Amino acid sequence: MTKLRVLCLHGKYQNATILKHQTMHLKNALGEHAELIYLDAPHDITDDVMANGFGHNSRLRPPRHRPGTCHPKYRAWWTGDCSGWSTSISYLKHVLHTQGPFHGLLGFSQGATVAALTCTTSMQQKLNFTPQVVILCSARCSNIHEAEYASGINPNILSLHCLGSQDLITKPTRSKELLQLFKQSGRKANSMVYEHEGGHVIPECPGFEDLCEKLVSLVEKKELT
Repeated sequence: MTKLRVLCLHGKYQNATILKHQTMHLKNALGEHAELIYLDAPHDITDDVMANGFGHNSRLRPPRHRPGTCHPKYRAWWTGDCSGWSTSISYLKHVLHTQGPFHGLLGFSQGATVAALTCTTSMQQKLNFTPQVVILCSARCSNIHEAEYASGINPNILSLHCLGSQDLITKPTRSKELLQLFKQSGRKANSMVYEHEGGHVIPECPGFEDLCEKLVSLVEKKELT
């Protein structure tokens, strides 16, 4: 049986290693059914963070690291008003076509917004890639990507939208705006929602893990390509 390969995209001020730790429970829950592959965003924003802090995201905390080791890098898919986004598109396209095949994407925070954008017709043309499934944790409807959303969302992609009722960074109203875009594309039956009582996190709870397993099972029933 072909294993589902999922590319995992971390949030701003994080990196692939941090996301791997955040999703270890999912990796264990999915077992042999899915392989999670973690990707560092191309933009290193460590110097800016160390000099200026997290700005409006002051609730975030620096990644933990052991004394005597190099400080972990803070990374991003874009900064400010979409600075560096075109570089990220080229980088993501290169990874998708040189390290694939990938059947789906999992994203957290800014990485979840990137994963959601891959469901639009515009981005699929730019990347020459269409995911079969996306898992979006604390994703938001980004105003700076209106053109991509205006191109429409592929109705055949399975999606799971995870949002926290106490999320103060990606407020649940922003996540629900994105969910509505997915539902308006005529794909309501292909969208699942999991709302937890936590904040800006990937929840460690059986309900969320069960939905992820269900999503993987639905993809497995189709022929993986």
